[in-house]
Amino acid sequence: MNYSLRILHIEDNAGDVDLIREMLTGTGRESFSFASEPRLATALNQVRGNSIDLALLDLGLPDSSGLDSFIRLRDTAPELPVIILTGNNDQEAAVAAVKEGAQDFLVKGEITANLLVRAIRYAIERKRAKSELHKLNAELEQRVASRTSELAVANRELEAFAYSVSHDLRAPLRAIDGFSRILLEDYAPQLDAEGQRICTVISDSTRRMNELMNALLAFSRLGRAELRLAPVEMTALAEAVFGELTTQAERARIDFRLHPLPRVAGDPALLRQVWVNLLANAIKFSAKKERATISVDARSEGTEYIFSVQDNGAGFDMRYADKLFGIFQRLHSDKEFAGTGIGLSIVQRIVQRHGGRVWGESAPEAGAIFYFTLKQ
Repeated sequence: MNYSLRILHIEDNAGDVDLIREMLTGTGRESFSFASEPRLATALNQVRGNSIDLALLDLGLPDSSGLDSFIRLRDTAPELPVIILTGNNDQEAAVAAVKEGAQDFLVKGEITANLLVRAIRYAIERKRAKSELHKLNAELEQRVASRTSELAVANRELEAFAYSVSHDLRAPLRAIDGFSRILLEDYAPQLDAEGQRICTVISDSTRRMNELMNALLAFSRLGRAELRLAPVEMTALAEAVFGELTTQAERARIDFRLHPLPRVAGDPALLRQVWVNLLANAIKFSAKKERATISVDARSEGTEYIFSVQDNGAGFDMRYADKLFGIFQRLHSDKEFAGTGIGLSIVQRIVQRHGGRVWGESAPEAGAIFYFTLKQ
């Protein structure tokens, strides 16, 4: 080693102190600076100054004994490596000390110079490695906390921007829609067929844009809304939502299979929106089936409930499953199935805010099944 390791032997038996000193300072040994203290109280004063590299501790001292001796030493100098020197009659306390953070223990009467030097070297290296690991973990936690804070700020700014855009664009959109309607209603005789068609396209496009902005506004509000947790009867909620989304004729065409669902703790309004979006999708994408089937079920797994909504509709290609929950991402054209492409994004945001997950499975023309989890 490049410098003398400072060893403090805390021992009241002078013979044991002389034996350890001889082992460490004998000819040909590594460079050690050796000191001893017969009492724990005086030893604690030394280690407070951070001038010791390692302590050899006897557990039977005049002013302290057993595991308590190590605990007091550890609490005074948490970074100091400690090796317990124990007799045959107190090995149990030595083992307990190792469990509490001591680096090693050696049995008096069985200690050799080589064994002692090797134990000291390993103890210091282990303590050093442990300190470095704690330092790296602390730095990593700080970086994660900093990054999390940055992401939270970015998300708030993005949500504020989405809210501002969707809110501030409403007035000009209403103006565009209004003037296009005026052209159609008041100036239709002066417009040829192509002019009237263009006015209709403008009006339809503004309506479509208004729907998208309403969806964007709803999405941005989810990040700011406070969760109001309460017991939610999921069976009754799913049944009520399906009834609101369908007409009597549609209910006659759809085989709706609602299995008993568990009660959960969640925000009733937000969980209602989850059922609205998932059931609305199931109804929409199975609308072209002569006989549609929609099944709602749940099961318990570990510490969470897994809910599912399955239909026999159009389905989707699993190669594009990663796009399902992206905002304004759609796997079908507007001509095939109308929509804004934000419904599943809203479902994901709500479920994640409840600490859950959401995913989908399907195949083209083979229906789809969407899952989401909530804590039990």
